[in-house]
Amino acid sequence: MAITLAQAKVDVNTEIQQTVIDAFQRESEFINILPFVNVVVGTTSSGRTTMSYSWPQVKTPATAAVRDINEEYTPAVALDELKTIELAILGGTYEIDRVIGLDTDKLGYEITKQEKSLVKAAVNKFLYLMVNADKTTNPKEKFDGLKLSLTGTDTAFTSTVDVSGDMTEAKAESLINEIDKVALVLERDPDVILANKATMLKIKQAAKKQGYYSREKNDFGKKVASYGESTMLYPVDTYWNGTASAEIIPDGTIYMLCLGEDEFTGVTLADVNLFIQTVLPNFKENAESVRKGMVEMIAGVALKNTRAAAMVSGITITA
Repeated sequence: MAITLAQAKVDVNTEIQQTVIDAFQRESEFINILPFVNVVVGTTSSGRTTMSYSWPQVKTPATAAVRDINEEYTPAVALDELKTIELAILGGTYEIDRVIGLDTDKLGYEITKQEKSLVKAAVNKFLYLMVNADKTTNPKEKFDGLKLSLTGTDTAFTSTVDVSGDMTEAKAESLINEIDKVALVLERDPDVILANKATMLKIKQAAKKQGYYSREKNDFGKKVASYGESTMLYPVDTYWNGTASAEIIPDGTIYMLCLGEDEFTGVTLADVNLFIQTVLPNFKENAESVRKGMVEMIAGVALKNTRAAAMVSGITITA
């Protein structure tokens, strides 16, 4: 079963969790619309808890043929490859001195500020992992992101399109044609086109010139742009890793995704109450001077069908 954050918000037990999930929705339109398969049950083995999810990834579809009378078909079965990920546990904690807890107004402001900051950080971390995770290089990342999953496949392309400088009709047509060409390898029209802000600006300029651009308000009143039936989103420009900024998606690279339980999907725990959690500082117990709060998300991503995601890189957007 797949759920969205909106459905998860209805199913959780506390108003505090609902408020934090709402903050995740507002922070990222992509996470807001991404379905999450909530099927993983944590198991303990050899002293450690694992949160694994396996699925048969569709690699080659079955083919049909024409036969003569008394002739047998040559077997042409669909081929799958078993894939396995573990869910990543991501989030953080904040600290508030108990003296601040004596002032209700100041405490409320501080908690809201810290939780909002951690939600933004958790969203950025999840989006960074979704694109760039490499579980072999960094075992804590638990799964492979889109870049690694698509590189070297027949749904990854290198472009020679140059749309640097002013967007002319000719440049707009070449970029739109490139996007359409890449989208054709997918099993259907993509739900989402992802790029960084600079690249997305070029896509929007081209879509406007070619008459494919539109905008509609989402559930929170924010205007979201579309190219045809595909929502155009940039996750965040840069990801702050604690010491430096890094691009989530580099200039000139575009991802196209078909979102669905059997396509490209998020994955989380079977108990939706453990999907996104928050813990408020407790000032009524213990004698510590500083009390901790926490925001945490437990999730991963799965590419169920190789024809549900495509990547094009190498588009020149600056001279």
